[in-house]
Amino acid sequence: MKNLSIILLLVLLGSVRTPAQNLMKYPVNVAQSAPAFVKFKDRIKTAEFSTPTAYDNYQIRVRNDDNTLIIQYTATGNTPGDEGLNITEGNRSHFLIVSYLNDYDINKHPQLYYALDDLKNLKSMVTEQAKMAQASDSERVAMEQKKQKEAAAQRERELAAAKQEQQQKEAQRKKKLEAERLAQIKLAEKEKVALAKAEQDRLALEKEQQKLAQEHQEAIKREKAIEAEKESISQAQMDEAKRQQQELARQKELEKAHAERLAKEKREEEAKARLLAAQQEKEKLEAQKRANEEEKKYGV
Repeated sequence: MKNLSIILLLVLLGSVRTPAQNLMKYPVNVAQSAPAFVKFKDRIKTAEFSTPTAYDNYQIRVRNDDNTLIIQYTATGNTPGDEGLNITEGNRSHFLIVSYLNDYDINKHPQLYYALDDLKNLKSMVTEQAKMAQASDSERVAMEQKKQKEAAAQRERELAAAKQEQQQKEAQRKKKLEAERLAQIKLAEKEKVALAKAEQDRLALEKEQQKLAQEHQEAIKREKAIEAEKESISQAQMDEAKRQQQELARQKELEKAHAERLAKEKREEEAKARLLAAQQEKEKLEAQKRANEEEKKYGV
């Protein structure tokens, strides 16, 4: 009651002479989950509550980079009454009435933002306040009812705009989720094709390796056969010329068989390397697939 008396006294004193563009009793709403933002034209010089007890429920901060006053509810389990707030910005002085909203929903209602930086609109509001002060009781009631009706219509427009914005965000979210789902399907199909190709390459390399191993064994057999033939030939039964000719031919054949064996060994080593690379690529693809499935599973 004492706080309200002080507020009314300040209002009466301020209503004796209201300079142009100076607001009196301008309503500002604050909620527990949503602070109020009041933007002014010029730099905010002072911002003080009329009563010290108001600071038990509210905190005020000045943002100088855009001349905005932020009023935040800081108490818990308490529904405070209206509080007066004196503001000085530029060459203007304002008196705000800060009210607490119990039923405010940040997800349904518009942001508690008050644009007082347009001097033309500010002057219109001050003029309307002056008309209210000079009007009769019946005129004041009619004007207040009109104002409330306009405010209700504005709130309905804001709520409709907020609902439309929420619907657009939901549609965008669903569109994004669908795109991600299709991308996951496409990625899974790509991984499936890559794994199938890797398996096909692995089987082909295994087959080639088996063929090379068989050729290698055959080359070794031919070398042994040549060596056995060489040992079985009696040096005594051959004349020197024929022996040298046969020896030279056998030597050339042995060198050829040896070269073929070395070439096949090289091809075998290369096949092993390709098989190892194919196996590593398959393991990499399988690891990537498992990682993607884990991300999809936990929503990462």
